[in-house]
Amino acid sequence: MAGVAIDYLNSIISKVNIPDIERFFKFTYHLSEIKIEIFNIPKFLNGISGLMSAHYQVKIKEGFIHVSKSRTVDVTIRRTSIDAFVGISSLNVNPNIWIDIKR
Repeated sequence: MAGVAIDYLNSIISKVNIPDIERFFKFTYHLSEIKIEIFNIPKFLNGISGLMSAHYQVKIKEGFIHVSKSRTVDVTIRRTSIDAFVGISSLNVNPNIWIDIKR
């Protein structure tokens, strides 16, 4: 059953539409055309891998200095893993839920 869910996630995540991101500080940055090209959850290992691309533009306006740079960037995640253990215990009749995450 888990294998079917993993196949489904692997097939739909690359079709997710990610909205543009823009922030204003002393500089402005804008990320657009954000795409998950490849996404993979292995069936027999913990972790993920994938490839993502985006176009970025950075503008700095400080006094009379105006600098602008734009480029397309590719981000590759070859392998990452997270181990998590979720436990439920009862101490003094009050249930406790705890999560232990190891990276």
